[in-house]
Formats: sequence, structure tokens, C-alpha cells
Amino acid sequence: MESFEAIRAYLAAVRRRLRRRDGLRALFYLLAGLAGLALAGPIVAIVVPTATVPFLRTLLLVLSGAGVLAFLVAGIVLPRLSLRRDPEVARHVGVAAPKLASDVLSAVELEPELALAPRFSRDLALALAADIAIRLDMVDPARVAPAKTVQRSALWLAGLGVATAAIWLVFPGTMRAGWMRLLAYDASEAAENAATPVSEPLVLETPPRPHNTDHS
Repeated sequence: MESFEAIRAYLAAVRRRLRRRDGLRALFYLLAGLAGLALAGPIVAIVVPTATVPFLRTLLLVLSGAGVLAFLVAGIVLPRLSLRRDPEVARHVGVAAPKLASDVLSAVELEPELALAPRFSRDLALALAADIAIRLDMVDPARVAPAKTVQRSALWLAGLGVATAAIWLVFPGTMRAGWMRLLAYDASEAAENAATPVSEPLVLETPPRPHNTDHS
């Protein structure tokens, strides 16, 4: 059974690498999107009418929240759900090493049956697992989970970071004014929120004068 344990250990290493790859890719795309919003937000805030700034502020918050939600789903939840079982990971190995595709999947499916009364030769199953474990040693897990997609998302993040830094260096006053306008609340809105409703009337009634009862 040591061969089956070696296959499971290999698949576990591939699973960790795949999850790390998907998480980093989603994280870099999230940061790139937030950098893009941080760059476009103050620029748009400069040119739109004052009445539109609160809507723009809300839109940026909504888009940022949607980006965080997409990161959680695509970078954490889906990789954990789709790669929780060995057959799913074995299919990824089969894509990277087509000659091993059916053999690895067969070994993963045969192991649970060995604990029961198998309908096949136990010795042949163990020999197949030993052969697969040896062949898997020649397949680098990095080949199963290539970092090309992570590098692409990192390039997007780096490009937006460089663009943001360049625009801040060239137009610091414009960017600062845009952020101030974007983050500052409208004065009338602030005054309205600061006003405290008063239940009692502000004008006090004058008490009636007493009548003069002196008849002399």
C-alpha cells in the first residue's frame, strides 16, 4: 500500500499548488481592479457634476465589494470545492501528462476497493500502483499547475501600479483634488444630517397680561 500512499501524497502536493495558484491569480486580479478604480475614481470625480459625486462614490464602493466577493469565490471557495477529492486532482495530472491520465485515475479509484473484497487481482493492482508512483516522480507538480496565469495577473497588477504612480507624479494636484472631492461629503447633505429635529415650537407664546381690577 506504500505505492498508493505515494500517489496520494503526490496528489496532495498538486492540490496545494493548484489552490495556491488559483488564490494568487484571483488576489492579483483583485488588487489590479482596485488599483484601476483608485486611478479612475478621482479622475472621473474631477469632471462630473457635483450632484453626481455621491453616486460615483457609491458605485466605486459597490465595484470594490464585488471585486472582493469575486476573489473569495474564485480564489478560495471554488478551488476548495472542485479539488477536494483525488479524482479531480488526478484529472489535472492527466491534462499535464496524457500518458498517465487513465492510469492515475484508475489507481485512485482502485484503492478504496482493496479494503473490500476486490473483483480483481490484488497483486496486479499493487503492481500498477507501484509503476504509477515511479512514473509520477518524473512529473513535476509545477508542470501540472503552471504559473503562467498567475504571471499574467501579476503583469496586470504591475502595469496598473506603474500607471497610477506615473499619473500621480505628473498630475499630483489633479489627483489630490479628485480624491478630496470624491471623499468629501456634500455640504448641504452634511448640514441636513447635522440638523436635529425639535419637537417643541421655537416661538414661545407670551402669557396674557392680568386685567386691572382697580376701579378707583
